[in-house]
Amino acid sequence: MMKVLHGFKSGILSILAVFLMLGLVSCGGGVTGSGSGSTGSVALLLTDATTDEFSQVNITITRAELIADSLKVTILSTTKTVDLLSLSDETNLFALSSGVPSGWYEKIRLHVSDIELVRKDGTIIHPMISGNGKLDLNPREKFYVESGGTLLLQVDLDANKSIHIVNTGHGDKYNFRPVVFIDVLDGQTRGKLLRLYGQVRDINTDDQKFELCPKETLSRAAYTYGSGYVDAQNNVTECVAVYSSPATSFFDANGDPAAFADLADGDLVTAVGNVRIDTSSVHEHNMGLDAVVVEWGQFLRIEGIAKSLPDALTGRFDLEVFSGQGFPSGTVLTVELQDGARVYSATGEELTEADIEGGLKVKVDGVLFLSDTEPDILKASFAVVFKQPFLPLLELEGVVHNLNTAGRSFDLFDPLSSTARCVDVPLSARVFLITVVGSDYVSEEIALSELSENQSVQVYGNNGSTCFTAQTILAEPLL
Repeated sequence: MMKVLHGFKSGILSILAVFLMLGLVSCGGGVTGSGSGSTGSVALLLTDATTDEFSQVNITITRAELIADSLKVTILSTTKTVDLLSLSDETNLFALSSGVPSGWYEKIRLHVSDIELVRKDGTIIHPMISGNGKLDLNPREKFYVESGGTLLLQVDLDANKSIHIVNTGHGDKYNFRPVVFIDVLDGQTRGKLLRLYGQVRDINTDDQKFELCPKETLSRAAYTYGSGYVDAQNNVTECVAVYSSPATSFFDANGDPAAFADLADGDLVTAVGNVRIDTSSVHEHNMGLDAVVVEWGQFLRIEGIAKSLPDALTGRFDLEVFSGQGFPSGTVLTVELQDGARVYSATGEELTEADIEGGLKVKVDGVLFLSDTEPDILKASFAVVFKQPFLPLLELEGVVHNLNTAGRSFDLFDPLSSTARCVDVPLSARVFLITVVGSDYVSEEIALSELSENQSVQVYGNNGSTCFTAQTILAEPLL
């Protein structure tokens, strides 16, 4: 059978490191088992994609752990809830964990207590969570935490395939069975931009940098340069060094251009930029941010369809605002790109104003300037352009016949209709074995060659010229 996944846009949800938390948080937790005595650091970041069906996808995590043969390290021990749909074009720092015992780790374990899907009509759905909420994510290869080093883990959660809709004949049933890709980055890879919000500390005018400390720790009294805040339970939330350059754009609380010299200790700012690994850092975690834009406070983020190109003289263009953002249906805002405003693609590629074409989806950071005599203006500091057209993601279900590993193809036989469809599996496609072992849900990435004849699979992708082109394949254990 084939069905269109009507709410979820295609595309991989890049999560730099482990899963689900909005903003910078305390690592907390602790270590179970014995280590070598030497430690390293792990930087974890998060991003996600959008959906047309739901206005929110709120996921609650109670604990996250790194698992080795004889070692279990808790990197999140407090309950956190995040709306994944707020992160369609960026990454957010999930955890920055120092003191992680060095060595090889095999999996990431997540404890999920709740998932809330909020439809745009206000209906709320709580899908069933596989494995009683205990999710083991197994990469194809082990990952290593080096003594004194910083490991960047990239975990891609694909919500298009993680929310499984089953038609029961009495309405749709929703299951959550996460499809997750895990990769180790080298610290030089540029992807989606990272967004951090927090308090400015320790401004260094000579080096044009400052410490950015997460807002949720502001009530904590103890702060130490090069470390961060410590709460009453002695949990540390580490700050991040933000580096500026002559190309960095600064904008004050009114949305007007500003400068590094305008920063003051204690200011609340949002910094958007690229992750960097800096071994000269005072931080044990050696992670910093090369800032593209720094905004005082938290600007509005408004998403819609561009109706025109920006004017060459004024930088203005019309934006038809999507519903559900606090504006009346059909609202068209005039966006004015300020001097120094930056334009990027959703994947982190720097663009120009000329890339904001009519008909493309655009998300804008800005300050709304209201007037009784002039048109209302959204003074924009930063814009993200979604350049890729939307292709409906399709799902096929059946069993594998005529597996051709060398040719990267197979026939998908549908027992219900007694028909078969050829499936092409490009090198970019990924294959997962999905199982429930006891009370654990296990997601393990495997090679195409590890599939078997007559194995039940679900194939996600799009129609090709002759065969169905797979993007992701989920396989059930062969009975």
